[in-house]
Amino acid sequence: SELREGSLRTFLSFWDAVRSIAPEPSLALTPDGNLIAEWRKDSKHHVDVVFKSDGLVLYGIFLGKMVSEGRGTVERLVDNLVRDRAWAD
Repeated sequence: SELREGSLRTFLSFWDAVRSIAPEPSLALTPDGNLIAEWRKDSKHHVDVVFKSDGLVLYGIFLGKMVSEGRGTVERLVDNLVRDRAWAD
């Protein structure tokens, strides 16, 4: 399927907020045309985000024993990633 323009806008809003602290993600397209980004250190440490065309995100943050999954705004996701130090070594 084709990339949804709204999904790309949602991703770019997110990327603008985190690009100074986040490594580049692996990107793919969901069957319904939304972008999905993944940052994978190993099977127990990864972040997965689906960028919806309505501006919301579906996310999973897996940092060892700490797991956070949800749906929300780009701003809330950025706050969670910074708080949880998702990309810290």
